Amino acid sequence: MKNLVFLLLLFICCHTDDRTLNLYNGCDFERHIKKTQFSTFEPSPQVEQIVDEIIKAARQPKNFELISSNIKRTLSASKDTQRFILYSPLFLEKLIPDTNKHWDAYAILAHQIGHHLLKHNFDEIDSEKRKKMELQADSFAGRILNRLGATMPELRASMDKIIELNSTYPPKDVRLISAIIGWMEEEKRLLYKKLSNIKLLKKKFEYMQKPKIDHIRNSKIDHIPKPDSLPNSISKPYEDMPRFPWPPPHCFLRKTLVNNLATKANFFWQVDLRLQYSLDLKGYSQRSYFQVPGGFAIVTQLEQFDEKGSIREHCRWVDYPVRDFASVWDYITALVMDKPGHFRVFVFVVTNQPYEQAKRKASKEEATNWRFQGISGLTSGMSKSEVTDEHHLDVLIYEFEAPQSTKACTPKCPCLLDSKTHLTKSGLFNLGF
Repeated sequence: MKNLVFLLLLFICCHTDDRTLNLYNGCDFERHIKKTQFSTFEPSPQVEQIVDEIIKAARQPKNFELISSNIKRTLSASKDTQRFILYSPLFLEKLIPDTNKHWDAYAILAHQIGHHLLKHNFDEIDSEKRKKMELQADSFAGRILNRLGATMPELRASMDKIIELNSTYPPKDVRLISAIIGWMEEEKRLLYKKLSNIKLLKKKFEYMQKPKIDHIRNSKIDHIPKPDSLPNSISKPYEDMPRFPWPPPHCFLRKTLVNNLATKANFFWQVDLRLQYSLDLKGYSQRSYFQVPGGFAIVTQLEQFDEKGSIREHCRWVDYPVRDFASVWDYITALVMDKPGHFRVFVFVVTNQPYEQAKRKASKEEATNWRFQGISGLTSGMSKSEVTDEHHLDVLIYEFEAPQSTKACTPKCPCLLDSKTHLTKSGLFNLGF
């Protein structure tokens, strides 16, 4: 029935305002298109309304023409100085129900609108720059959906549904991270705005409590809240963060993940958001924050892995070796051969200073206690620190080994595996940067 209605509408459109449009380059959300001829029709009021809501939320002037067309999904493209968004009425009809707001349509249209408001060049031939453009549009869509009222689960569900795997685009999980980072950055902006209002309120109360003339000095002002009763976390000093042992204890693997963080973020809180999401995605929810010279460090919980570097899911957080007996032969072998257990701790370091290894080694007990000695997140002062061209992101990997016989865990030096294997097998090789 829906298809018949669509065909009828298409027939009407074809006899009212039918024209063709030749476009040479563009993005249809799942791939890059080259020269193609499209039939174009007047857009529906329902789609125009969604586009108007997105433009209003973006707080930028509209710089493109919206067109209904005979395409598969949606398309952002340009021709000379003109910009266009084409959409399939049949495709969007499936995404927009009669009642309630359906975020799938908003997400895909916000992505396409993002290309235009960010003034992307569709003639770009560098594949890496094209991929960066897609991630920027995904981040824009996440920010817009936050402003329109979408929750994090709603954003994830919509982006997960409409993003399709394609070798010419960034991986699906990276695009999801980019969209969620956009959503979280908008959430952070709103939080800072609220905190700024609290600061202004605090100053107002302080001003109101200052005596101006004698009769005010002698009057009762008990009804006025005291500044001390307001939240103090907004001005929590930078020095309140515990310090990570520095230089870092000896015997770790080190890998630089990002050489120049200024190309990826402007402030520490933006770097932290990316790390938070990537770590949560792979199950590293228990972690601690420390201060280091020129930046901060995030330490993960001690986890158990096998000799190939893969996580031992059933005993991941157990801090002593656990035997696996898949057969009687495995049991007999274990009686003769003492197979050790392997453990590791990841330390992600953001700093603008070079550093070396300390002479002393970190024991398993010390590495385990790092999770309890740190704090749960960046302080307000630290999160607002600016990222410079000298700031880089390193990961330090501490390995420990414990024999089955004694279960006494000691530092593994040299390490059993290389840093790339650890990061790949743990799922942390790509952190959304």
